[in-house]
Amino acid sequence: MKSITGKIPTWLKKDLKNIIGDIRNEIEVKFLFHRDWLNRIIESKDVSQKKIEQIYLSEDTANLFSDKLTIPKEIIPKEWRIRCINVNNEKKYKFTSKGTASKEGTKRKEYEKNISKELYDTLKSSEQKKGNLYQVIKTRYSYKTFFADLLVKVEVDDYHSTGKRLSQYDFITCEVEVPEQRLADVILNRKYFSKELQFLRQGYNLTGIKQFSNRKLAENGFVANSYDELIDWLYQYHLDNIKKYISKLEIEKSSDKDELFNNLKINIENFEKNFEPVEDELNSDDISLSQDVLSNLAFSVENSLGRKYNEDFTLSKFDQLGKGWLRDYQEIISANFYIRLSSKPQIFRPESGYSNTTTRGAHTSDVIATSVQLARQLGLNVELCMAIAALHDIGHPAGGHVGEDFLTQKSGRDFKHHIFSISLADIFQLNLLKEVQIGSFYHKSGGKELSAPKGRPQEFGVVRIADKISYIPWDLFDSIANGYLEKNKIQHLCDIMGNEPIDWIRNFINAVIKESAEAHQVKFTSKSGIIFDAYMEARKLLYTKVHPNINWQTLNYQMTLCYDKLEASFEDVDPVVVVGYMTDKELPLLTAHIESKPKSQTLNIEDLEKNGFGFIEIIHKMRASDFDMSNIYYSHPSEIPLDGIS
Repeated sequence: MKSITGKIPTWLKKDLKNIIGDIRNEIEVKFLFHRDWLNRIIESKDVSQKKIEQIYLSEDTANLFSDKLTIPKEIIPKEWRIRCINVNNEKKYKFTSKGTASKEGTKRKEYEKNISKELYDTLKSSEQKKGNLYQVIKTRYSYKTFFADLLVKVEVDDYHSTGKRLSQYDFITCEVEVPEQRLADVILNRKYFSKELQFLRQGYNLTGIKQFSNRKLAENGFVANSYDELIDWLYQYHLDNIKKYISKLEIEKSSDKDELFNNLKINIENFEKNFEPVEDELNSDDISLSQDVLSNLAFSVENSLGRKYNEDFTLSKFDQLGKGWLRDYQEIISANFYIRLSSKPQIFRPESGYSNTTTRGAHTSDVIATSVQLARQLGLNVELCMAIAALHDIGHPAGGHVGEDFLTQKSGRDFKHHIFSISLADIFQLNLLKEVQIGSFYHKSGGKELSAPKGRPQEFGVVRIADKISYIPWDLFDSIANGYLEKNKIQHLCDIMGNEPIDWIRNFINAVIKESAEAHQVKFTSKSGIIFDAYMEARKLLYTKVHPNINWQTLNYQMTLCYDKLEASFEDVDPVVVVGYMTDKELPLLTAHIESKPKSQTLNIEDLEKNGFGFIEIIHKMRASDFDMSNIYYSHPSEIPLDGIS
């Protein structure tokens, strides 16, 4: 029997110009269903219906008509074919060529161009004369829907003829074409909550099984005549593959076993996914069902950008084992700048009156805990999230955001705490993995719709969201405790969210997990309904009713006095760095210390050390460090280590 495909014809290798046709990347997954499912799949959809006669050309025929069937050099064809597409008795004729599929069986390039009826008939006749008419005749039902906020195409094929068989089969196939490989992986893993695509979980995965490709069907037909026989065949197919790799493992050299183990694992997973019991419907409110749903997006060792200094062989091996983020986490929480966070209030300073007011240290612990819960549930890199969360707020000066504004106005340089956090990690020479510093940088922004920054790891989104949903409840209840809000102003929110900050955080965490599982990316947006609405209303209350009413005069006086005195006393050290490092407890103490001395007297290190001022260590660090102080805030974007993460 003449093969449908053969060696690539010489005419396909030419560098052709002025090609009339379309090249597109195709990523799709394929499932088998009993024919009874046809109406269930397409009901209530805006479905297009067309009859397709698809004929595969032999190499001889393709070569014979090479002048009319030009194919771009980007396509290295595995098959070429012609199609007659009948929509409402209006026929169109096309020539298509597909490249080799990826290992996952989901991704390849396809080239398509319109041809005349005359050429179609001539090509078909040529194959008939040779007795090589390999064809598939089917009715295709197509519609589009959204999955993870992206448009996908669903195509259901009802076969009437495959190979030389002409009959009405009791099964159908369904292909879903997606714009990203990650969505194909998600569908194949069966952990998704899209109502429009939930039916796929009850189908049998045919993706990557060559016997069910249209090319093979055109040559041989289906491997069985009925749905039940096909299921039995699939079962045996996966079982045979597992046995094959087990037998290979027993005879192969140890150096060859890694790939065999990997193939064995894949085949076992395919077996389990195809034949495990499937629920009729996934309830996205059941948090347990979202376990590890984003695991295919987890940041891995292979993604790491490494460290600025990689001379330490032991540390390099540590990183290769995926333990580097844990090392960084411990380095951060053991550093003095982290310990000092407990002396920096979140928004209300000690003199506000309420002694249980939340500190930056308590907030950071909350962000770490929240990040761990989100990452662990969704299957992301927990250790990376821990390290980013620990680092994210260490650059906050006394007075928080008001302190940032003061330092910007005083120095004429834009002071941002998320950038200063990166600077501090470098000044203290922690030599962190770059993705930890980059993730810390990205926690700051986010706007009203919270997600991972575009093109960045999902772990960055975890910490960004954890930061927001951790500080809003505590700031809100601190505002009530310090007399800036009346409890009855938020009672309607408490009826939804609970009466304690931790109740709010739990509700936020559950909402983020649910929405992220449904969207297949870390997100917290208006799609979370009343929970997100409560977040937005609380946020608005804080920024319109609380922050503008706080009296910062004392802070401004203290920061001005300390800044000026430090600038006059230590000409070789940038006062912005020193004041930015100070805590809210140190500012009034240093203010009192300065006021107790003659105005003309400058500060000296020994005197400050004797009085127990911990901030002086930053002076020692800057004097001893080879860090380029001109870039202390990374004022130029090119100096921030943001490149390389995708």
